[in-house]
Amino acid sequence: MSPNYEMYNNCKIIITSHGQPMYYFLCVIFFIVLIGLSIRIILWSAHLLVYYKYECYPKSSQNPDRSKF
Repeated sequence: MSPNYEMYNNCKIIITSHGQPMYYFLCVIFFIVLIGLSIRIILWSAHLLVYYKYECYPKSSQNPDRSKF
């Protein structure tokens, strides 16, 4: 048997013996990343909406130096 195969077997044993907790841990990480990305996308789109709202209908009295950005 090659050492690579033994290493793979050991990894497989480690993963399967702690299969459920590792699986739930990966799911939790995945959902945290997914929620973070969706929050970032929502904030970005809201920022774009606000930016375009102020650009299309500028209120010079409220924010005079918006054109610098």
